[in-house]
Amino acid sequence: MYAAMHLHGSRVVRRWKRWAWLAVGIILGAWLLLAAPCALLSCPTRDTADDFLATADDASKRDHEEAHKLCATLPFMPSNRQLEPTGSPQLGSGGPYQVVYEWIPRVSTYGINDSVTYTTHTTPELMHHVSELSQRWTGPISVAVYVPHTDYCLAAIKIARLRVCGPKQVRELVSWHLYWPQEAPPVQKWNLLVNEADLDCTEPETLVKGYRATRSLSYPVNVARNVARTAAPTWFVLPSDVELYPSAGLPENFLEMAHRVTKGI
Repeated sequence: MYAAMHLHGSRVVRRWKRWAWLAVGIILGAWLLLAAPCALLSCPTRDTADDFLATADDASKRDHEEAHKLCATLPFMPSNRQLEPTGSPQLGSGGPYQVVYEWIPRVSTYGINDSVTYTTHTTPELMHHVSELSQRWTGPISVAVYVPHTDYCLAAIKIARLRVCGPKQVRELVSWHLYWPQEAPPVQKWNLLVNEADLDCTEPETLVKGYRATRSLSYPVNVARNVARTAAPTWFVLPSDVELYPSAGLPENFLEMAHRVTKGI
């Protein structure tokens, strides 16, 4: 009997130890996520302009200077909408990223069951793909754009050119959301927009490489996907990369199929 009691007591102790270690692991994981999110998430490398210029090649230095010139000369104007940055969908205000939803909204409006939202993300270098997407997709398009430091200026001018010089569907269908790392906020005020009335579509588009590209920084793709999906106005979404073009008529075909399934046809 004593042996049985001793065995039972040993099992209880071992079980208690397992639960104790599990609790320690949960507490440690929560601490890492909240107190040191960069240990678990992709965060930008912290550097200064002097550090970068000291080791950069000539081409990167030129891009650095040209990007700053662009930021200083763009025809910016204040937004007439009240916008406030929020935290990322994963970690909120305690996370390493800030988000501005609906920085520039689409013209068209949609009810929650009216269509399918194409959710995607991009950097300034790949934003030209949105032009083709807008001509293939007939529903709303939600685009998250990564804009650390001078990339904000590159994104601002490219978005303006797409809206003014690109197909009319860009203005009608596409909403733009910006996000950036806390450690590398936009070099200009994030509520400034390029004055679209001053754009000349005959001028060549800038080919300057931005902050992320010249520094070879990591790209927080999961943050981007969640930002675009969070901003979708419809229940159904199609998450995709900006370089992948959907088949024509896909939203209509999907909604027709969903209607048949709902009706039991």
